[in-house]
Amino acid sequence: MFKKFLTVVVFFAISTSSVFANSYDEGVDAYEAGDYKEAMEILLPFAEQGNAEAQVVIGTLHSSGMGVDKDKENAARWFRKAANKGNAVAILNLDLLYSRGEGGTSEEIFSWYLNLANSKESLDPSNPGSIYVTAQYNVGLFYLEGKGVERDPEEAINWLMEAEKNGSLSAKYVLAMEYYKGDILDKDARKAFDLFEVLASEGDARSQYFIGMFYLEGDVVPQNHSNASYWFKKSSEQGVPNAQYQLSSMYTQGLGVREDLVIAYFLSSLSAAQGHEGAKEIRDILFDYLSRDQVEEGQRLTAQWEVGTRLPSHEDTLTWP
Repeated sequence: MFKKFLTVVVFFAISTSSVFANSYDEGVDAYEAGDYKEAMEILLPFAEQGNAEAQVVIGTLHSSGMGVDKDKENAARWFRKAANKGNAVAILNLDLLYSRGEGGTSEEIFSWYLNLANSKESLDPSNPGSIYVTAQYNVGLFYLEGKGVERDPEEAINWLMEAEKNGSLSAKYVLAMEYYKGDILDKDARKAFDLFEVLASEGDARSQYFIGMFYLEGDVVPQNHSNASYWFKKSSEQGVPNAQYQLSSMYTQGLGVREDLVIAYFLSSLSAAQGHEGAKEIRDILFDYLSRDQVEEGQRLTAQWEVGTRLPSHEDTLTWP
């Protein structure tokens, strides 16, 4: 699917350029026909002469290992050449490589993101997926982790706040965590809650778990077990083991949900399977406490459930109480 999409994007970029020589058209035809070695031979001279569209194709061939040995660094080199000419496809492809830590050293990747992040005139604040906003986020992350540049928490926060202001949900999460932990920013649980709440509403599973904890503990917002169970369910459905553990505990006590030890066994089994020690303890206690039929139903629910689907509830169990 991705290869097809990339092919369409590359072909669009090529076909909208000015009139090419016949041999260039033959290179495009070879690429479209899947004759990648032929496409490489024909288009490489054009790329070497500075044709940005040809450089994108050559970079794509190297990145995917089509008609040539896979070489991420060489791919990045060709994408950089085209990207420096403002080619949007090259910028996107280079970001795809760099976001996976491929195609260059940490220093090279940081330098690229920094240059891109400083292209403020190219920002589109209405588009949270803007490549330039993503670059701002990555610069902040590199400063935060000391990756490719000397660690500078203050500079990291400046870039992350800029990215968050421009719509980066990833930056919003990092800032929420920093307010929550208080390692770099002054600890501010209310600010953390407000940021997590936005992210939770956008479907971020990690933030849904934290919002559940805020409602469970009742320190920042009034304690509300129904709200806590609601957000733990949302997070659990996306496979977050901490949320599954907390929700299983709530089912054992009937907090915010109707007590159901079969559902508690099911949830603790899911969480325990991901290594959660507290969940293992609950699962083992329930295994000894429940009847054989109840354990078997819990095991059946565990085997049948898939991440991303609705969690079973009390109404779905047959053996409890």
